Amino acid sequence: MKKKEDSLSLSLFFRNLYQMLLMAWHANPKLLLILVTIKIIQGFIPIAVALLFKRLIDLITTVIQDAAEVDFMNVFVPLLVSYVFITILQQAIQATQGYFQKEMTRQTQFYVETLFYREVNRLQGLRYFES
Repeated sequence: MKKKEDSLSLSLFFRNLYQMLLMAWHANPKLLLILVTIKIIQGFIPIAVALLFKRLIDLITTVIQDAAEVDFMNVFVPLLVSYVFITILQQAIQATQGYFQKEMTRQTQFYVETLFYREVNRLQGLRYFES
């Protein structure tokens, strides 16, 4: 019984998700694609940071274990500059995503209100109350 309820709720979730995406697509397809692209980029940022830190830790352990001399300017500085660049990029993307998210909310709300008013205006019985 529990398995059937889970299956039903999962299918209901995907049906509602499809309807929401369709509504957002009708509101503004370009904005929806921009938001999806931003989310994908935001997903790759932690991976890039993890790879940078892995490389940095590998270099530090190599220097400590082997007591090798490493050219600081050619090895560590590019990694640190890359980390600073990714951090700045992450902050810029968050600000941009906030703007686009608010704009998408506004346009979706406008689209839903337009659909609602069209349906209300189609009703013949309400025309009597308009004047």
